[in-house]
Amino acid sequence: MSLRMTVMSGTANTVKTSPHWGFELKQATYDEACRVLENIRKAGAHEPVDQLAREAGQAVTLLTEAGFQGYYHRPTEIVPLPAMAKKTADTGIRGIEKAIGFVIGQFFKKRTADELAQLADYLETMLHHNYEAKSHHLVFPISDDLHERALTLISKVQNDPHPRASLDLIVATLSELVTESIDAYYLQPTAMVSIGSITRKTADMSVKGVGSGVRGLIDKLVRQLTDEQLKALSYYLESMIHDRSL
Repeated sequence: MSLRMTVMSGTANTVKTSPHWGFELKQATYDEACRVLENIRKAGAHEPVDQLAREAGQAVTLLTEAGFQGYYHRPTEIVPLPAMAKKTADTGIRGIEKAIGFVIGQFFKKRTADELAQLADYLETMLHHNYEAKSHHLVFPISDDLHERALTLISKVQNDPHPRASLDLIVATLSELVTESIDAYYLQPTAMVSIGSITRKTADMSVKGVGSGVRGLIDKLVRQLTDEQLKALSYYLESMIHDRSL
């Protein structure tokens, strides 16, 4: 899937693209996020922002729910897990969702109009509409190196008769994408705003736990997959890699 547009360079049309990673959004979720961003843009610098902050928090919660759908629920629909493994994983995911919900609630408390505007600008760079496929995604940039390694690994899994031989590399690459996700979804946004030291420390600890929990789930679940399940999962992961024009 490609999210591209043409830019002019002299007399020739050129397309410069950068690799991104991200999950699909429902139309309603995309529309609500866009609505909130527009409201933040329209707000004056001295207008009360408590309601806007609440709306922003609600929109981010919807995006987070879509993230769980894209990163966990959809993959486990494509590759069903054994009943006990699914029950254990579901319990872990519920704990992670609770921790992230806490972080969102703390993050949007006492935001200023300027901070909301900065966050809106940042979120806008992550929201994308694919006109060709008529689909919506929340994406963030990944390095060219990680992009190439991910594509190479996906191709290897799809073409190798025994992709389980690459389990360590698969787990390591997925874990690296989790680390990149935490940077895009938490570290960069929180660097834009002022948060009390105690609140930041608590939120940092929650997010650190989320990262460890997700990486632990990946390690446990991926190693239970068969060769054919790994192949099926690779096609879904491939659909989450996007090219975005610069």
